[in-house]
Amino acid sequence: MHTPKISVIIPVYNAGIYLPERIESILNQTLKDIEIIIVLDCPTDGSDKVAESYSRKDERIKLIYNPANLHIGLSRNQGLKAATGEYISLVDHDDYCTPDMYEKMYSKAQQNQADIVVSNFYGITSTGKTQRFGFPQNYSDEAFQKESFAFLISGPCNHNPACSITSNFSVWTQLFKRQFLEKHHIVFQDNREITFEDRLFLIEAYFFAQKVNVIHEAFTYHRYHQSNSGSNYSYRSIELITNYLMYVHDFLNRQHILKKEYIHFADNILLSLYSGFRNEVKHKSLFKALRTLTPIRKKPAFQQALRYLYKKENLKYLKKYPVTKLSFLLLITLFGKKTD
Repeated sequence: MHTPKISVIIPVYNAGIYLPERIESILNQTLKDIEIIIVLDCPTDGSDKVAESYSRKDERIKLIYNPANLHIGLSRNQGLKAATGEYISLVDHDDYCTPDMYEKMYSKAQQNQADIVVSNFYGITSTGKTQRFGFPQNYSDEAFQKESFAFLISGPCNHNPACSITSNFSVWTQLFKRQFLEKHHIVFQDNREITFEDRLFLIEAYFFAQKVNVIHEAFTYHRYHQSNSGSNYSYRSIELITNYLMYVHDFLNRQHILKKEYIHFADNILLSLYSGFRNEVKHKSLFKALRTLTPIRKKPAFQQALRYLYKKENLKYLKKYPVTKLSFLLLITLFGKKTD
């Protein structure tokens, strides 16, 4: 049985006008030995008809029909189960990429037998403005691999000089060796029950990876608009953030590295809960937003981590944050008094 060099997995819901450009940018790759797995997540806008039309024209396209709307995390897992390629690419249905993306990333992966290859990208705003995001040219493979795991477990934005990079660090800039993912059982969580499913996938991948390579070129054009899951209120609710933080806690604990990485985990809790509380305040009255924090008081792991972060020996580290009145309000809500 032939093994393609790359399996490209595209979960599709209502991709609208962007789907043809997405598919064609993959079909037009200079690297031809690829398979394209389109996971149709019960679209209602005719995206399934568009995908079917392309599949009739190119035998490299495989279609998977979800029996129910599974959302992006579980849809990606459906693609992972069907993939036969040497490497895996996980892309969004409304982005597109340059024609040389897979040839260059696969060449880099082969050259170093990498488990993961990560590249730069372009972000496109709703107004059409394009901005390049990427790693500094002097950011070596060794430095990136050494620091990436700490970046990932430090939360949405860790106030490190690389924050602008890691806050946009996603699976769609990367290639993953399929056998590596299968060996360590790395899959996506259900993003109806947990937030930051990309980050959880990457935390596990970067923990187990033996070799990670950076390619200092931008290939993907990623669209930012209100329908991105990261912009939705429900996706950033305190409930889903709490589930995300407990998943990180339990993973670090299982790998016996919670103590070693504790400062980064505490960092993640503060920043994630602060971000979630801001989100709640935007959509609810202050009283109702405060009530969403009630379950957090019953999480000893959270209270212990936040108290650890506010110990005197860690105050120098804490001063890196732009701690606002809102985060202070979060703390006194959790503890019931000012933390010394």
